[in-house]
Amino acid sequence: SISNNFQFEGNKLNGTILLYGLNINPLGTRFEWNSVKDYRISLFEPEAKGFYNGNTLAKIPLDRFNNLFSSYSIIYNAFRSQGNRFDANRCYVEWKHVETEYLRRMYQNNHDILVYFTYWMNVFLDIFCDYGTNPLKSIYMSAYVLVIFALLYFFLPNRFGYQTLNFYGVMLLYLQYIRNPKTLLDQETEQPKRNEDFQAYLEEISKTKAPWYFKLVSLPDAILHYGKIRSSRAYNAFIRKILRWKLAEKPSQRVLANALIFGIVVLFVSQNLFYRALDCLALSINLFTTLGFGNTEVKGLPMYLTVIEGFIGWFLLSFFSLSLISQLIN
Repeated sequence: SISNNFQFEGNKLNGTILLYGLNINPLGTRFEWNSVKDYRISLFEPEAKGFYNGNTLAKIPLDRFNNLFSSYSIIYNAFRSQGNRFDANRCYVEWKHVETEYLRRMYQNNHDILVYFTYWMNVFLDIFCDYGTNPLKSIYMSAYVLVIFALLYFFLPNRFGYQTLNFYGVMLLYLQYIRNPKTLLDQETEQPKRNEDFQAYLEEISKTKAPWYFKLVSLPDAILHYGKIRSSRAYNAFIRKILRWKLAEKPSQRVLANALIFGIVVLFVSQNLFYRALDCLALSINLFTTLGFGNTEVKGLPMYLTVIEGFIGWFLLSFFSLSLISQLIN
């Protein structure tokens, strides 16, 4: 029993430390978790003439686990009393690892369904949030889930309601170019149409001779509209000129046309792939954060994947909330 101060700082153990049965003053204890981490907290077993710790969990008798829990409790309570939440969390994680093995061994003995689900809950908590001590780990795992499902959606031939054109339909036009270059004219963009309300607003301004600030309100939309018109006209004219070079008699013009068309095809394919990736990522985020109830139009196999992702999203968001609240309370 140590009633006043127990100082153990600046030391590193090469072996084990026995704490079971030790009565110390938590407020007067100064300990560093790095000194005892990696399962150095142990029990001595006279009959086996050896030590039991986290590295020999498979050999520990079930009735000895409580003694090991008590040893971890001594260190954990000391860190909590000192306000050292960081080391307390690390001690708690290792303590829970021991508990998880204890639950697994218990289930092997009595096949209790409650023990079984408690064991798997510990496993999930370890994987996704370090037993509630690391909310950021839930964010990392969520990011992995978002990317994995986005990749799955990317390679499934479906329209998700985000793209204006079907990905494989656009790719088909590029493939048809190989057979007939003139099919590239099918990619000519139509002249953008004004919004009816926007058009009516401009007409009313011209009729009533409204003050200048009414025109200023429509300036951003006007710039975007006329910018789209000019860019589409320039693109269509450029395509026609390239096709004239393609059909020209001079070999140099045909080579230049082929090179330019190849560059345009690569650019458009890359653009579609990029937009496809953004669409799939947006779909994945939508389903993950809305638990599968987002505004989506998914059919076929992806429909079942959205249900799975929604469930995983609910699961991970719950773990994140649990971990965050746990850390705020502590």
